[in-house]
Amino acid sequence: MALKGVIILIAFSILLLVPVGAHDAFALLCPQIPGCITGNFYTGDQNFGIIRQQDSAGTLLDANFITGLTTPLLFEFDSAGNLYVGDGNLNRISKYDSAGTLLDANFITGVDVRDIVFDAPGNLYVLHSSIVSQYDSTGTPINANFITDLPFVSFGVTMAFGPDGNLYVPFPFENRIGQYHSTGVLLDSGFITGLGRPNAVAFDSAGNLYVAEGGGKVSQYDSTGLPLNTNFITVFPFEATSLAFDSAGNLYVGLTDLDVFPLVHQYDSTGTLLNANFSPGLSRFFFIAVPLAFDRIPTGESITCGPNTFLNAQNQCVPDLDAICGEGTFISELQCLGLGMMAIGGTLFEIDTVAVFVAAIGVNPLITGLVVLTLAGVAGQAAWFVHRRKKSKNS
Repeated sequence: MALKGVIILIAFSILLLVPVGAHDAFALLCPQIPGCITGNFYTGDQNFGIIRQQDSAGTLLDANFITGLTTPLLFEFDSAGNLYVGDGNLNRISKYDSAGTLLDANFITGVDVRDIVFDAPGNLYVLHSSIVSQYDSTGTPINANFITDLPFVSFGVTMAFGPDGNLYVPFPFENRIGQYHSTGVLLDSGFITGLGRPNAVAFDSAGNLYVAEGGGKVSQYDSTGLPLNTNFITVFPFEATSLAFDSAGNLYVGLTDLDVFPLVHQYDSTGTLLNANFSPGLSRFFFIAVPLAFDRIPTGESITCGPNTFLNAQNQCVPDLDAICGEGTFISELQCLGLGMMAIGGTLFEIDTVAVFVAAIGVNPLITGLVVLTLAGVAGQAAWFVHRRKKSKNS
């Protein structure tokens, strides 16, 4: 009977705890904590038929990562890190591994290739001059006429799948962006109109759509096609021909001009110029787009983790709870808590409030001692979580 009374008293005491407001040892664990930063950066030299490899800081790693290509060339990575190169002269798509080793020179042949893009399940889509064809990950045709109502599309056009799973296709000669369902059904032929020769589209992590325009700018729209900033970046007299985002939110814009060599500009997420010559040394080849791409899955050696993360034994970037929460904390209900705190139903409480409450109502000293021992056990468990976290981080 006495033991039952102790249990009831402990439960009643916890229910009457006073919630704590702001606390130095408390921070919500945001689900948007940065993960793994994008790996290496690749550009295509249309004049010499070369794909070059740089690291994420712009340092040239291999000026001849892949050679012997013909113009116009374009490329894209799949989710396994394999590189697919479209050759507009030989009408084929070749497949290379992440090291640049040729796996299949004739992965897909007999195609008038203007662009290639992958959807989330890993299917490959090829833009021809007036249709889009669909292939599975092995290169087997799924639907040769996935989209058939396209106007003529020139070389250098870059499509993109949005976070909604729909496909967005720019039409430079009609100054519009078309929106197609994941089944190929036309949703909106004028998803965005009134553009100045749209060459490429890309999405940021927030789902906003960016359009590289031949008129010398990059425009920004929300996920519904409403304009956010139609002059997000201005590059006139250059022609903006290609776009790529890294996972830190930086935007890379390929620029061409008849009188100068192609350039790649690097901008932050606000449109501020960071580097006006991120990929120097590209050779001139009229107005054909500068193809850009990042590794989809970097290898363990090239992984760089973002702020407040660290690389674990599985080559994954995971939250660094010590950096986020501070030393001497533990995680409860997705919160960083000090060892003298606890969370109940999303509300924070000071653990020592229980002991103060029990003492204040004048209960038997033996019962008070049992309550304090129970709370000490809670604190000990929290300390064990801290030790386990550090051990797992160092393993």
